[in-house]
Amino acid sequence: SAQAQVLARVCSSYAGRCTHTAGRACSLQAAARPIGATALCHRGACGGMLHRGGRRLLLLLAWTARHGLSDKSDPSDMEAFSPKSCKYNPVPDSLNTRAFAAFTGETRVHDVFGFPSTLKRHIMRLDLKTEALLTVQVEVARDTPANIAMDAYRRGQVGNPSGRILVGRSYLGAGGDDTKAFLHGLLGEKDLEVDIVFDLISVELASKQVDSRVAEARCYPVRLDVTAVPVSRAALHWPVSCPAENVLPRGLVDAAGGSPVLVVKDGAELAPLKDDAHYAYRFGDERPWSGFERALWSGTVEIQPRMHRFVRFFMRASFRFSSGPLQLAIELFDLKDTPDSTALAPKCELGCLGGVPVYNGQVVDHAMPTGFRYKLWLLAAGMTEWTQVIPETGKHCIEFDFDYSIRFEERMTPFEIGPAAWMCQSTQLPMKIVQTSQPWPTDRLDSKDELVAGRSVWIRDRFGFPPHEVNDLEHAVEVEVSEPSVFRATTHQSDGVDVFIALAKKGESSRVCKTIKHPGQVPRQTIFCILAPGSYTLTFFAEYPLGGIHPCSDFWAQVALRPVALASQEKTQQCISEASDLAALEVKRSHALATMPKWTTIKVPISFERSASITTVWSHSVTLSEEDAMQRLYLRMVVHSDYVSSDLRFQVRYEGKYVADTQVTSHGYADMIGPLDAGSYFVTLYYVSGSGGAVGQKLCSTSMVDLRLVSRSNYGGGGNGTAAWLCTSTRVPPPDMLAPQADEQVLVDSEYVIPNSGGHTIRLKFESPRLIRVSTTSTDADFTLELWTHGTSKALVATGMNALEVLVGSGQFSLKMKSSVSGLGSAGSCPVFVLELLLQPKEALPLCPWAPSSNDQTALAVAQRNAADHIGGLLLDLVPRGLSKELVAKPPVTLWMSQGMEKTFDLSVDQPAAIRIDVSIQPPFLPLEINLRRKRASGKLEPPIAQAQWTESRLLLMQNDLPTGEYVVEFKQPRKYFVQSGSTFGDDAVANLCAHLTVKAEVGIASKDAVNTMRAELLDLPDLLAVQPLPASLNTVGWFGSSLLPVVGTNVYSFKDNLAKTTLKLEDRTVIRLVCEPADLSNADIEASLVSNGQTVANSDNLGQLVADVPAGTYELNLRPKANSPFLVTLGLASFSRLKDDFALQDSGRPCSEKFPALASGMTFPARGWSIGPTLVRLRSSFLGAEGVLAKIPVVLKVASIIFIEAGSALPIDLVRIALQVPEGLWIGEQRGVRNSLELELPPGEYSVQIAQPKPLVVKQLAPRRCLEFSVRISARPVSPDSATDAAEASSATAAADGAAAVAASAVDGTGGASSGAGMRQELAPREEASVQAAPCFAMGTVPLPLDLSDPTGGSRVLGGPLDAKEGRLLVRSRVMLTDMHDGRKKVFLKTGGQKLQMKIGIMLGTHSRLSLASQLTFAVQPVGSRKPLDPVEAWTTNVGWERVYILEGSAFWLAFHHPHRERSESACLHFGLEIEVHPVTDMRQMMACPSTSASPEDLFPTSFDVPSDSAKTFRYSKPTTFIRQSQNGFLTKTRFTLATESFVSAELGFNFFSSHAEMDVVPQRSAAANVAMELAETEFLHSPIDPVTTQLVFGRKLPAGDYVLRVADDHYPNQLEGSTSCFPFSFELRIVPALAPPTIVSVQPHPSVPIARGVDLVLTLRFSEPPAGSIEDVVRSMSLGNVQANAGGSLQSMTSQYASSARTSTVQASTAEDHLVWVIGFSADVLRNMDVAKFVINQLRSNVSKRLFRFNPPTYSIVDVPRGLPWNGAPSPSPTPPASRSEALPPATVTSGGDAGLGRPQAEGGGAVGSVSG
Repeated sequence: SAQAQVLARVCSSYAGRCTHTAGRACSLQAAARPIGATALCHRGACGGMLHRGGRRLLLLLAWTARHGLSDKSDPSDMEAFSPKSCKYNPVPDSLNTRAFAAFTGETRVHDVFGFPSTLKRHIMRLDLKTEALLTVQVEVARDTPANIAMDAYRRGQVGNPSGRILVGRSYLGAGGDDTKAFLHGLLGEKDLEVDIVFDLISVELASKQVDSRVAEARCYPVRLDVTAVPVSRAALHWPVSCPAENVLPRGLVDAAGGSPVLVVKDGAELAPLKDDAHYAYRFGDERPWSGFERALWSGTVEIQPRMHRFVRFFMRASFRFSSGPLQLAIELFDLKDTPDSTALAPKCELGCLGGVPVYNGQVVDHAMPTGFRYKLWLLAAGMTEWTQVIPETGKHCIEFDFDYSIRFEERMTPFEIGPAAWMCQSTQLPMKIVQTSQPWPTDRLDSKDELVAGRSVWIRDRFGFPPHEVNDLEHAVEVEVSEPSVFRATTHQSDGVDVFIALAKKGESSRVCKTIKHPGQVPRQTIFCILAPGSYTLTFFAEYPLGGIHPCSDFWAQVALRPVALASQEKTQQCISEASDLAALEVKRSHALATMPKWTTIKVPISFERSASITTVWSHSVTLSEEDAMQRLYLRMVVHSDYVSSDLRFQVRYEGKYVADTQVTSHGYADMIGPLDAGSYFVTLYYVSGSGGAVGQKLCSTSMVDLRLVSRSNYGGGGNGTAAWLCTSTRVPPPDMLAPQADEQVLVDSEYVIPNSGGHTIRLKFESPRLIRVSTTSTDADFTLELWTHGTSKALVATGMNALEVLVGSGQFSLKMKSSVSGLGSAGSCPVFVLELLLQPKEALPLCPWAPSSNDQTALAVAQRNAADHIGGLLLDLVPRGLSKELVAKPPVTLWMSQGMEKTFDLSVDQPAAIRIDVSIQPPFLPLEINLRRKRASGKLEPPIAQAQWTESRLLLMQNDLPTGEYVVEFKQPRKYFVQSGSTFGDDAVANLCAHLTVKAEVGIASKDAVNTMRAELLDLPDLLAVQPLPASLNTVGWFGSSLLPVVGTNVYSFKDNLAKTTLKLEDRTVIRLVCEPADLSNADIEASLVSNGQTVANSDNLGQLVADVPAGTYELNLRPKANSPFLVTLGLASFSRLKDDFALQDSGRPCSEKFPALASGMTFPARGWSIGPTLVRLRSSFLGAEGVLAKIPVVLKVASIIFIEAGSALPIDLVRIALQVPEGLWIGEQRGVRNSLELELPPGEYSVQIAQPKPLVVKQLAPRRCLEFSVRISARPVSPDSATDAAEASSATAAADGAAAVAASAVDGTGGASSGAGMRQELAPREEASVQAAPCFAMGTVPLPLDLSDPTGGSRVLGGPLDAKEGRLLVRSRVMLTDMHDGRKKVFLKTGGQKLQMKIGIMLGTHSRLSLASQLTFAVQPVGSRKPLDPVEAWTTNVGWERVYILEGSAFWLAFHHPHRERSESACLHFGLEIEVHPVTDMRQMMACPSTSASPEDLFPTSFDVPSDSAKTFRYSKPTTFIRQSQNGFLTKTRFTLATESFVSAELGFNFFSSHAEMDVVPQRSAAANVAMELAETEFLHSPIDPVTTQLVFGRKLPAGDYVLRVADDHYPNQLEGSTSCFPFSFELRIVPALAPPTIVSVQPHPSVPIARGVDLVLTLRFSEPPAGSIEDVVRSMSLGNVQANAGGSLQSMTSQYASSARTSTVQASTAEDHLVWVIGFSADVLRNMDVAKFVINQLRSNVSKRLFRFNPPTYSIVDVPRGLPWNGAPSPSPTPPASRSEALPPATVTSGGDAGLGRPQAEGGGAVGSVSG
């Protein structure tokens, strides 16, 4: 086991030489003994080691025991450490169930599984009863950044060379070279227990996202094909006889015709053989061969170049995978190349494409570019072991079927229809680049196409091919050069397409500069040369990818031009003379985070040669031992260099293969790979030499590198084993210094971690006047931006909030960014922000056409010059369009714009729509904002629904889910450039400077069907799960080619004209079973029929389920889907005679059960995970004909979990289906071969698993008394990793060495955790921690969405459900998740019982997003049985989410949530706050009724607050729940207040979620008239459900001294008040804590009045007025919850204290922000499971500033099984309502300045200090 290997390394490292006769360190029989190997190390060959190692070893062994993975642990390794959001079932740990192993002794697997990226080795067990022939093939997808290796060992001898039975080898797969591993051989009587080992070869596993915003894959799909055939059954898998000579497909050309190359003109295809004959290749007289190195057939075709056309190759081979596996391949050649006609296998010098594995076959269906030669191959594997078993040479042949076709295609079909096909973040490449020495001449730039100009040009972005270029996958950019310039163009990471570049003279085909391919697995290219003045064409082109163009397939690219004249010869020569000696450069070990740079400055001259090439300037070897690997080391590499002149890069080789995948940053490249295995890693630093200049010419500039090994084990991040470590470790730090050259534009656009200090400073140095534009975007924080002069006299130039624009002269400056993190947070995330920083030379900006000195007379210039606003009648086509495959992009709109210019456009939406606006701005200096706002009938404009975000040089606005209504698109410029005081610039220095805008706007009708449709996990894998047409006949070799062998397989079939037919000839009575499952969930209906002689023999149901017992004859199988979409079709065929013989084996005297066994009997269903089975169930023969439910198994989930259910049965005769029962029906398992399985994420609750027979078939003649035999497996694993503590285990530890050894021994013996999950671990195990840090769906405190909101068994109880059937009321309040498991979709059932109900739903999105938050989630309410969704009565959108109101009239509804994909590699995971409240419509009137006492809004929110100027006293204003009188229009109040000093300001506004839409913010008084919020409130839950006030808006942040306005508003949906005045409950509290007040914990969230559901993690967010003293471990250790001490874990000191103390501890997830003022502490649900109340206490914690104890009134949380009580409906409250604040109750109108004794409020010294709080 992996733990035994870890322990062996520990023993080896401490004992020095600890070996026995086998020569292995402390040999451990891993699989045979569960981690009890400690005793082996203690007593065996390592005797005495414990005594020599001393106490440190004892602690380390105890740590290993606690962290290790016991073989007894259940769920299994692959399940427990698989990302909790994988779309695919985990690779099985064992094949010893009926899901894979048939009763005949054969084992069959043909499916796609998920392999966790963090679990680099997986062992799959195979147990056989007799000697057998094993064939295994595993393939990874093309986009997987890893290769896979495979070997087979005897049980328990993994890693021992003498224990290896079979060796796997790598071959060409559909994903490319070395993407397939294959092994085969005979397993003898001594080898019946086998461990098949899968290893991920690449170490590129930690992160693919550094700065490029490309989501890393965390669960790699792998195709696994396994057969194990007992020798006694080998003849069934072998040809019955062989022809006298070979029968092979005819060649592509006539051998007598001369040329061996077929020139394809109008297409070619191979017709199948007639008379049901098969091809056969005799090898009995030939020498054996290895691997796929024998060509059965090949042929070369020449495809002449054709415009706008591709050639599609289709090849399909059918064979017996077990005994005669074949391989299809296409080999690429240039037109001038002549392939070797004598070759027996492809050489793949220019590249090869392999076939896609299908059931007993392979398929190639690929469109390739024209203008190449292709050689098609059909290759056979050598299977000598089969000839040993079947020695008759007359039978030594390979049977197969084969057909192919070659056709031209003129138009490529988009992958799917819907907004995903065009709602992409990428943009289009420019049509023209103009390098000009003069300021932009606007008359030359008048173009409808996107254009970039400047003296120095640098563009970098994510680009994609627009719809009109998809056919060619080619884009040409015209490049005009006016003076000799250095040119560089590069391609980088891509999604779905490999992109190439070429540069030629305009109008010519010969290339000007050589294209260089970078070393590495992914094709990255560079063109680097000096260009003379002239016109050129830069072409980007790509090959058509396997499976077609996926929506939003894009690529990163950079293009730059810089005049040679701008390079200072003096500085260049100085740089060359100071060239660095890189011999001393090395990779160092570091404990610092990657966000803390450790730069080494280097100077590397870049040479020009006659021909460009790769030049290595430094190489270094890093060798890691086994002990090093235990530290979980990561190799961190960052290089910053000048892109144009240097572009330094690095690469890493491991075991002869390149493993680094460098990611683009704003100023270089970065990568982090690991955890690293033991071995040698060769790191190289290199550049691409230039061409076009004088030989020997050199460029030189200063570069910086940061190369180090970082240990995850030594990470001092507070024990936070979540994604926080990767978040901080995989991002580069922001720049410290920027000094652009003359006329050089600098644009930084990157995502950075907000430093713990809360701030960062960038030094700026300018030699000429510059425009500076700064923009910071984050949902985690706001930023105060300040620009200061740098030098002896420092002066503030300008300041702004989140944005700043300044015009400065030459000189040095400091840009200071200070963050203020939002009050609410979530554990497991690190706060990040996007910085957009532009340094634009003023002299390079174009003058506006209307400037007095402009001579531009173009039509556009004249039109804008003559318009009063210089915009005129500019129109955007914003009419929503229906979407189709023929989607044509609207032509862009162009205009010139200067600062201050604004424009609005109206948008009318009469059905839900999606909108995308992409505005390219050249140069991007304008302070432009683009907002989408809803316009009310009254004319009122709401706050923006969506806001465009800067990405490189463009603004991008995307909104997926736009409800019906009237909208306005605003182009606004709310700010103008500050002009540096004292400079020579006038106030209008920027007024006549313009940017050229290219506006692309698309509005499409958003089909709600997309929420429920495409199963991308099935259709996104063309290289693992092929979509193919139904074969013409089922009598192929791989299917029912012989009645001797039963077949059961699953394939994905497409349908032309909604119909597919296939023939079937039966020689014997046969059982046939068909199971169809939709790939498009909205088109699930399909009809299947079996026809003979024109008569229908059998019909399926409307879901394509068919079973029949038919006599010999000829049949036709017809499949008719209702919609033209793919289906997964499982087909089983078995002859009567074969079944009869086989069933004799099944029932050889073994008894059958009279009743279904009680599988869940005695299960305690522990929170940390559990498993039932796999169990073999054998029921008496009377069950064979029992249609329907066989059993219901109750299961319990105590925490949010992933549940996996599986049944395996004897198809085709039996089909046992497993399902999860919910009130609206069943979630049915998916059929894959004989396996029926389902994986779902569920909240805590009680559920029922159902096992049933949907269509039984009783054939008594087979075996009258046979059993119904099948296997059942049910398992659950928590979504959040278990970090709980077992008090008994902790207390058993002592400080003595013997005691520590006892702890180690007891843990490793498995006494700490049985298969049911009993017992708790002190901390996360290392591998579990690895799975967490790579799992995007992990976040403490979140639960999966339930399946049902109207039934207690639907999973909604922990969220506040279900709907009360009698009262019709419901209140759900929780933080929930959508996962990748179902591609970001979840449907929730709501049964209303025919009542007319009103539902309000609120979504709070709090995670960082590059684009608009609201666009992350689409939602629809769909009546059951209707395809048309309901329109909301009202919809509001805020900065962090939205609210909607629906009227539900009907009996049942689906609530459909969807996080849409924009890219294939993007994660569908999303966390969000959810609030749903449902009432009968009649409740609203009662809820709005005015009580005897009510108030006006001004009574709660006065015109001003009189805040004392005393800088050491706290101000507090509080109002308890009060009913406010309102009219239909609601209210808006503005309250002024003044801060005399910097203070922390917090406000809490409580309200009733159902009846009110409240808003609150704070703005500077100067901005009160404008709609510019300084701080927007966030939503938090409040009180129990029965309270009138259930929700509150909260904000808290530190504000500088100044004048402010607090704005509070309420709004209502149309006619809510029915024309009368009504009352609404509100509460309010404002607290102001000056910076000099005593140290205080000013806020704790969540609110203690909200009950915490058992089974849900508790995530606490604390805000301190001053940073606490001590390390993260020290601060966390001062905290406790319910007498359980918090522990950050991770260090040896903390582990020592755990074992030495009897106190119960729990490892928490901890993160900090804003210079340690904000702390997020996450307690596992397991900590709370036995508590009813939990007081959160902080003991003896001092300020790091004043050194005084913090004041804190500990909150007490109530822990409940489920939230109880129906939401308030207007009836009088059963008890007085407490105030909304966290404070103790105060009189109705209290204004205090200090003396507050509430939660987190300062108290008098001596009584309220943290250090003196008693229980």
